[in-house]
Formats: sequence, C-alpha cells, structure tokens
Amino acid sequence: MEKTYFKYRTKLLADIKVLRPDEDYGDLENFMDQQIAYVFLSKALYNFSKCKNTNQIMNRILNRENEELNCSPIKAAEELDKADTDQIMSDDIFWFLEKAYYDAAQCIDLKYWFSLARIYYYDRYGHVDFEKAVFFLEKAVASVDGRAEVLLGKCYLLGEGVEQNYEKAFQLLLKGALLDYSGEAVYLLGDMYLNGWYVEQDKPQAYQMYLRAHALLADSGGWLEADCMYRLAEYELHEIGTYYDVKSALYYYQRAELVYYDQMTHHIRGAEAGLHRCVQGQAEARAKLMELIEKM
Repeated sequence: MEKTYFKYRTKLLADIKVLRPDEDYGDLENFMDQQIAYVFLSKALYNFSKCKNTNQIMNRILNRENEELNCSPIKAAEELDKADTDQIMSDDIFWFLEKAYYDAAQCIDLKYWFSLARIYYYDRYGHVDFEKAVFFLEKAVASVDGRAEVLLGKCYLLGEGVEQNYEKAFQLLLKGALLDYSGEAVYLLGDMYLNGWYVEQDKPQAYQMYLRAHALLADSGGWLEADCMYRLAEYELHEIGTYYDVKSALYYYQRAELVYYDQMTHHIRGAEAGLHRCVQGQAEARAKLMELIEKM
C-alpha cells in the first residue's frame, strides 16, 4: 500500500530529470535529502498574495546559491504545515509534506505517522482520504501515540474510512483520554453517553463529560471547543431549563457561534452547519427566557 501511495514520487522524479539531468538520484523510495527537497520546493506553486507566511518560510529555507534547503526536509515540512492555516494548502506543498512525514516516520520518530494521517484527515490540505488516514493512524497507535488513539477512535465512532464500531471507538477514546489527557476524547465519550452508543445512555454523565472537556479545551478557539459549548447549551436549555440555566445556554450558544464563524475561514468541516445550529439555539433560548420571565 505504501509503495503505491505517493504521487509525489512520480512528479518529483520528473521535475528532477528536467532540472538536473546530469545527476542520478536513484529510486525515490530512498529518503529525500536537502537537495531533492530544494528541487521540488523551489518550483512549488501557491497563492503568494494570500500565503505570506509560507512565502517568508520559503525565502528563508531555500538556499538558492547552493541549491539545497537550509534545514532538514522534516523541519521545513513542520514549518510549512503551520503556516497560513486559513488557506487550503497547495498540491505541491502537500506532496512535499507527505514525503517528508513518511521519511521521518521511518527514520526519526514514529510520531510522524500521526502527522501523515492528519494531512489526509482534515479539509485544510485538500486531499481528504479517510482510508489512508486510518492506515497511518493504525501505525501511529502502535507507537502508543495518544493523539492517534483519539483520532482513530473518532474514525470508528463516525465510520470514517473504516466500518463503524462503537466498541472499538469507546476503547480507543478511553485510552486516548488517559494517554493524552485529551479534551476531544472526553468530548467524544460524552457523545457516546449522550446517545447510548455502546454504553448505556446517560445524559447527566454526558453533561459532566462535556463540562470536563470544556475545561480542558478552555480558550482554545477551535471547532472542538465550539462543539462542546453547543452540547452544554443544548443540555442546559432542554434538559434542565431553569431561568439561570437558560441564560447560561444562551451564553454558550453565542460563544460557540463566534468560534464556528472563525473556523469557517479555516475550512473546518461542519463549521457552517454548527453556526446555523447556534443561531437557532439562541432563538429557542430567548423564547424560553421570555416564557420564564412571564411566569415570575
């Protein structure tokens, strides 16, 4: 499977033969060095006007005099991965990350299997492929990576790239929560208790887990914090329903709406739908508050 994955290898080898026909780099099954990385990144296409951080990194790491990178390929990949996260990553940079992470997972640190899985899981990279993500997550789980436990558990929970299996999801998420103190794992376990997936349905237990997840995710500003606040709002509005709880629910809906709006610019799946749910929730909360005020 690994040997046939990388479109990068074919494209990169073609570029090298055109640009540097007198040099023999051999089979690209071998690790990418700083010269090979330079050849590819020096030709990488991306939106220069919108990806200013990416452009700054490129100018710093490309040694045009010696035609090589000023740093290791994996260091360059990690920097480019963090740049301009509000933009879809260009194909050229994606293929570079794919090869750099693959090489690093084999010879530097097994944690890079998770990095490789991540670029196939999230929308930002423009190459969502859940089956490939699961393949690499399983390698990362074998290295006892708590982050991989959580994401693989999520894949089993939602049936992304693998047959849905609530038992495996629960086991992986529980292990991930213990290994990585993961707010996401606690949040997803809360969903399992809320819906009675594998475990007996227990909404109060789900609410407590959402509270715990919210504490772990406090001020992260990510989609997960927004999802968690939405769950808290829903419980306080529909399951408790006192005046003060409905006010608290309205507050959570409003905060979650702002985060979802921000996440829409980062190409996060479900952000737009989450924003609309929060707007609807606020309308319900305000109506409920008016009813409670009239009864006072």
